[in-house]
Amino acid sequence: AHDLKTPLTSVIGYLTLLRDEPQISQELRAKYTGIALDKAERLETLINEFFDITRFNLTHLTLEPEPVNLTRLLEQITFEFNPELAEKSLRWELDLAPDVRLVCDPDKLERVFDNLIRNAINYSYPDTGIFVSMKPSGSHVTVR
Repeated sequence: AHDLKTPLTSVIGYLTLLRDEPQISQELRAKYTGIALDKAERLETLINEFFDITRFNLTHLTLEPEPVNLTRLLEQITFEFNPELAEKSLRWELDLAPDVRLVCDPDKLERVFDNLIRNAINYSYPDTGIFVSMKPSGSHVTVR
């Protein structure tokens, strides 16, 4: 359920901001609109995946690997949770290696990180940090 809620919360948050803050610069307006559209498209993908999983009963889940900049993916995901962090008086403590690239299914990996981060936010004490680190080591990458 919260797999669907995360992108929906982002869409609602950014669209509400655009509606309530008419003085936002065009550059920021374009950025927020782009993020909202990306999250709406992500929501559509998740809904389609949900129906696929339901239809195939988890036996035919297909991975679609492609080159991904993991650093950029983690930066984007953490940025999208900033409103929720502010609401709970939390802060990021990021230690991300620069420009780490790998081949994976970005949608499924984003879903995993969304779940982990949402749980971290939900179970963290106020006024604390959420630590996210990513370190490459040979042909592996460790994310904590």
